[in-house]
Amino acid sequence: MASHFPHHRLQALDARQRAGTGLAAPPADLTPPVRTAHRAAPAHRAVSAHEPDLLAGWYRWSWQVDREIRRRTACGVDSAQAGDPMPWLIAFTAASARADIGSVDTSDPLRRGIAELWPRTVASRSTAWADKFAEALANQARALVLQCRDAAAGEFPDPIEYLRRQRAAGGGEVVAHLIEHTLGIDLSADPACDGPARSLTEAFADVLGLRQALSRGVPPPLRPSPRHVEFLTRLLDSRRQYFARIAETPTGTPHGTDGPEPAGAGLHRYAQGLRVFLDADTGRRGRYAPPAPAPRPQGPTTTRPLGPAAFGAFKVPEFLMPYPERVNPHLQATAEHTRVWARRMGLFTDGLAPGAPPAWSESRYDAIDFPLFTAMTHPQASRDELDLITDWYVWGFHFDDLIAKTFKHGQDPDGAHRLIDRVTTLFAAPTRDFRPRNCVERGLADLFPRSARALAQPLRDRFYQATLDMVNSWPWELANVKHQRVPDPIEYLDMRRRTGGGAFFVTLARYAGGDAVPASLLDTEHLRGIAEAVIDSALLRNDIFSYHQEIAYEGELTNSVVIAQHTFGYDLQTAVDHVNELVSQRLRTFASLTERLPAALDAFDATDATREGVGAYVDALKAFMAGDLGWSLRTARHADAGTPMAQRAHHHRRTGAS
Repeated sequence: MASHFPHHRLQALDARQRAGTGLAAPPADLTPPVRTAHRAAPAHRAVSAHEPDLLAGWYRWSWQVDREIRRRTACGVDSAQAGDPMPWLIAFTAASARADIGSVDTSDPLRRGIAELWPRTVASRSTAWADKFAEALANQARALVLQCRDAAAGEFPDPIEYLRRQRAAGGGEVVAHLIEHTLGIDLSADPACDGPARSLTEAFADVLGLRQALSRGVPPPLRPSPRHVEFLTRLLDSRRQYFARIAETPTGTPHGTDGPEPAGAGLHRYAQGLRVFLDADTGRRGRYAPPAPAPRPQGPTTTRPLGPAAFGAFKVPEFLMPYPERVNPHLQATAEHTRVWARRMGLFTDGLAPGAPPAWSESRYDAIDFPLFTAMTHPQASRDELDLITDWYVWGFHFDDLIAKTFKHGQDPDGAHRLIDRVTTLFAAPTRDFRPRNCVERGLADLFPRSARALAQPLRDRFYQATLDMVNSWPWELANVKHQRVPDPIEYLDMRRRTGGGAFFVTLARYAGGDAVPASLLDTEHLRGIAEAVIDSALLRNDIFSYHQEIAYEGELTNSVVIAQHTFGYDLQTAVDHVNELVSQRLRTFASLTERLPAALDAFDATDATREGVGAYVDALKAFMAGDLGWSLRTARHADAGTPMAQRAHHHRRTGAS
């Protein structure tokens, strides 16, 4: 297999592709990212003789979609719509694996291109592979639409939203699936490969997307401003290192946990294919190299345990919160109920094994004040709803703290996996009777039948899956502590949504808000973006509140303040302010998305009942954010003596200030 593709063959297949579909040739003055035939060959060194033609076709077609979206946006085509300017593309790819290619309108080059390329690509592929490839194509088109829309309006998304869009708009996920195709493997066929393959794909796509964002080939309206260049350059450096690490051992469990390794030799070939592409892409972009970031301090990564003085103190920032606090009138009754429930479950007396210490004392439970948390985050819930919500939160917080107390510092890591595997088994059959082995299982034996009576099946299924995602992500945190590893920032954002129970608390907020939003609408990009903004703002803000408790006393490194220090070289106060600014930006994104919600619902022809349900859901999320901040300012959960949070919590408990 040659390590390059002859230049004369590149020219021939380039001309052949244009003639077959009517796609325009990229202008000669554009940089290599859009000279697609030349991009295909060196980056796919291990392909068969016929594949470069197919790959060049997809690159050219993707470039043409990019150009058409920019043209239509510049001309104001469909600018009044909240959706996509080329709905036919999204509609086609959404049902691509089942689409009848013969019915596709081929009246323009884009339609002719996909009608010619699609059957050649998916003929030997599984339905699952075709679906994920189609989804990547659609996501790329949607992200480009949003980029162009914001550029035309002179807007710039918050950093987290920008990175999410750039991952898709840069086309890296499309390229990754094409690499998988050229290697003749199908990772969709092995569920054990799903997590590691997804991590590889996302890291690969981020590297390509960030390179594109920093490249001189990016059109000026979409190029980040100078103040973002250093930020993106350091992210690119971190993301490259993360990709190199997980590509080295691609059969490891997702995100570097210490659990059993899934089978799948194809992962090794896939990782190698992605690595070869990035090497070729580096050479292809030789006329531009992002500026090397200045040496960064390694941050607090060694020597445990340390007291708060080793990390210094910081001024607690003012937190943005545009929504008012409310307290559920059933607070006192629920507090009495949950105390009795926690005692009955053995949360104050039992550990994981006979004689093992419990995670909490009753006085510790009182200081944390979970009933106040749920009463402030779910002020509209009925008494029965608030009782169930509070018990679930107490169970989740207790389980998390029990895992940390028992396993965080390397004691019996296999035991943590056995415990989580057992809990996963119980969630797989929640209606089946079982004999509880410990206080964690005793809680589930009580909560499962109550939840079956209270939550509709679709909501219950979604909530149980959210709970499992949370629980199964905790070994990642344990592994970071064991290896003293500061996570990559983008890896952290993804995993923090799981470890912190983002979907867990959003689903309970939906329950308290009436559960009147169709699942199909919840899964749209707009509603998903609203939920993610809530999740990110709450969890990033919690990292500020919990910094001293987690870092100085627990040896935890999975905290966005630490990551900002480590990745960007910030001092502690600057890192805290940086995280708080991200929180504020995510809140502004939430506000912007909710303002545009009526237009989005118009595009879905939502009924009055659906609009009312969406309104109640959004109000529940607003109440959650306000209540979460109010509780965080009062609770002693992260307020050990001498820390900034202890002084702030004491002040708020004494004065009732907000």
